[in-house]
Amino acid sequence: MGEEKITAKDAAKAAAAYFRDITDYQGPLNLEEVELTPDEKYWLITLAYEEPKDFSFMGAKKYKLLEVDTSTGEVVSMKIRAV
Repeated sequence: MGEEKITAKDAAKAAAAYFRDITDYQGPLNLEEVELTPDEKYWLITLAYEEPKDFSFMGAKKYKLLEVDTSTGEVVSMKIRAV
């Protein structure tokens, strides 16, 4: 039998928890994309969030791409996701 892999749902939860922990962001997060790499070693999770609003502008929607190890559930990278 093969090695147990975490599910996409678990990877998304791990990515959201990591993002909140490292940034202290408390606003809403939206799950935008989920992708398993061809070698099945990583889940690529794209999260959307809004930058805090100031007095003159609406908050801008931003995206982060988080790479989650399918074996451990550990987030191994977080990058800006351009759209």
